[in-house]
Amino acid sequence: MKYESRLIKFTKACLSAVKSARIPCYSSKFSKKTYTQHQLLVLNILMKYMKTNYRDVVDWINGHKITKILKLRKIPHFTTLHKFFKRFSTRLFEKILVQTVRQFDILDARVAIDSSGYSSYHISKYYIWRINGRTRRKFFMKDSIVVDTDRQIILSHYSRIGPSHDNRDFKPLIKKTRRRVDIILVTADKGYDDESNHKLVRSMNATCIIPVREWKNSRTRRGYYRRKISNNFDKKEYTHRNKSETVFFVIKKKFGEELSSRSTLLKKREIKMKNIVYNLYRKVKLDDSFLDNIFTRIFEKLFRIY
Repeated sequence: MKYESRLIKFTKACLSAVKSARIPCYSSKFSKKTYTQHQLLVLNILMKYMKTNYRDVVDWINGHKITKILKLRKIPHFTTLHKFFKRFSTRLFEKILVQTVRQFDILDARVAIDSSGYSSYHISKYYIWRINGRTRRKFFMKDSIVVDTDRQIILSHYSRIGPSHDNRDFKPLIKKTRRRVDIILVTADKGYDDESNHKLVRSMNATCIIPVREWKNSRTRRGYYRRKISNNFDKKEYTHRNKSETVFFVIKKKFGEELSSRSTLLKKREIKMKNIVYNLYRKVKLDDSFLDNIFTRIFEKLFRIY
C-alpha cells in the first residue's frame, strides 16, 4: 500500500508539472481529441518510473485508480504512446523539467556539475566477459547535469553523443542554471579545470571550487583564479560534489542505465524524461520524509504527556 500511495502521489506531481508547463492539450485543432497530450505524456513518464515498456504499462493501468486521476475514458493502445513520444517536441521536455525545479522553491543554490554515460545498446555482460572484452567499440549517450547539492535534484542538463570532453558543456549549463536559480557555489572535478570557467562563475558573484590539474612538464599554474584555488583549496566544500554522482547512481539503479530508443533524437528525449522522473521521484520522497518527521514529533509529545 505504501508503494501504491507513492505511485499516486508521483502521478499527481507529474500531472501538476505538465499542466504548469502550459503544454497545449492537443497538438492540432484537427486532432481526434481521444486523448490529451497531458494524459499521454504522464503515461510515458510513468513507464520510465516503473521501469517497464509500452505494452506492460498499458496492461497495468487497466482498472487502476490512476485512470481516474488522469480522467481516461478508455485505455490507449501501446502504439499510441510510442507514436506520441516520437512526435512530442524535445523543447517541451525542457519546460517540464523547469516546472519540476520550481516545485522545490529554491532561492540560493550550491550546485555541482558532472556527467555520465548511458549505454545505447543491449548486450549481455556475461557475453562480454566470455569473449574477454573483445567487442567492437560503440558510441554511447553522455548526459551532463547540474545538481543542487542540498536537495539533490537536477537543475539543468544537456545530452550529446559520447565520448566527448566534459569542459565543453560547463559554460552553457551554468548559464542555463543561472537563469533558473541564484548560484552561490559551484563544485566540479578536474575535467572542468579551466581559467575561463572560474571567471564565468566569479562574474555571477559565486564561488568556484575545481581542483587544478598538475602537468609533469609544467611547475607553474597559469591563471589568477587557478593559482588562488590551488593555494587555498576548501576540501570540506568540495566533498559536496559527490552528490552529483549519487544522483546518477539513483537514476541508473531505479530507472535503468540503458536507452531503448534507436535514433539520437529519441535517445536525448529519453534521457530528458529520466531526469524529469528523478526530480518528481525526489519531490515525492522529500514530502513523505517531511510528513514522517512531523508525525514522529507529534507521537513523541503525546508519549511525554501520558
